[in-house]
Amino acid sequence: MNFTDKVVEIKDSQNHAYILEAPDLFFSVGYKVLLGQEKNGFIKCTKVSHNGKDKLIYDISKFKTLETLMFSLKLDVILSILINFLDSIILVKNNGFMQCENILVSPDQIFIDCENLSVNLIYLPIYFEADNVSYRIFEKELKINLSVILKAYNEQNPYINAIYENMMDSDFTLEDVHASLKDLQLKDYASLNQRVGKKKNGNKGLKGMGSNDKFAGMKKRFLFGRKK
Repeated sequence: MNFTDKVVEIKDSQNHAYILEAPDLFFSVGYKVLLGQEKNGFIKCTKVSHNGKDKLIYDISKFKTLETLMFSLKLDVILSILINFLDSIILVKNNGFMQCENILVSPDQIFIDCENLSVNLIYLPIYFEADNVSYRIFEKELKINLSVILKAYNEQNPYINAIYENMMDSDFTLEDVHASLKDLQLKDYASLNQRVGKKKNGNKGLKGMGSNDKFAGMKKRFLFGRKK
């Protein structure tokens, strides 16, 4: 689903805000669930009224984006960050009260607390009809973003490149990526070699993320109109 004409994003160094142009877009139950999710890596959302419209505000003043940090971080640090990031995604996938499709996952929307390297994410409490297809689109989008990050480190460890290549296969799930990164972090190379080797060699005709499959060319769901 494309919210281009329904959500306006306003960004500065202190806050990210989202104005909901459609009056029925705000999801009150999702908002209430989100209020208790700071400990699980989600930034507190404050809802206010803006010219008669719902406005969602996220205080990001004490964070830096992963986009600005990733080229200066060592491999062990980036592994820890990505594992924690996927921990939060998988938690949402399994909890039944939130949905992954409402999480913003591009590197400029993943926020890091530099004091403890915790990951902090924006979840939009808005109505979205989620199903298996929408989740697969989300997972593909997320893996593309992860690939951008991992590509910066693929010369530091041969397994980074193996994980990077495996993510081009739709059968290599986020759980597989998460487990592979944990194996690499723990230097459990036997498990990692079995995991990425099996995936890499066990599927014929792996398709790249730019291949002409049913999701190729699909635009990012959250293409917000922006105000500066």
